Amino acid sequence: MYVYVSPLPTPNSNGLKLNVPKALAVYQPRIKDRVDQLVAELQSTAGEPKNVTAWMMMLAFDIMGEIGYSKSFDCITTGKEHPAATAIHDHMKIFAVGSMVPWLLNIAGYIPGALAGYKPFFEWCGTMIKEKKLVRIYTPILVRL
Repeated sequence: MYVYVSPLPTPNSNGLKLNVPKALAVYQPRIKDRVDQLVAELQSTAGEPKNVTAWMMMLAFDIMGEIGYSKSFDCITTGKEHPAATAIHDHMKIFAVGSMVPWLLNIAGYIPGALAGYKPFFEWCGTMIKEKKLVRIYTPILVRL
């Protein structure tokens, strides 16, 4: 009988301590603010037809921005998809086909200009990371060694 033993420490081992309660205490109010914004926006336009899928995507993107970059992308307040999300959605068909053939995306990365459509998105990501480094909002580390 073989037993697989993971080389990574488990949450109960001495090497890994999960700090989930502290992380939730910091993230929960920020997420609740975004949800409250969404509810207020939906209530202000009650009775009108809405694309709930689009609104949930905008909520998710605002929450990811808040947690990952310490700033909201204001998708909910503007009611419009952020340009970075638009760039991702524009290229999903290409990625869906490319991911079925694993080596195709790898080859595309070596062809000059093949990934030019992603350049604005990569530049945006780099800018956001630089801005995040300048912001000193306390964000707890979920896993502490």
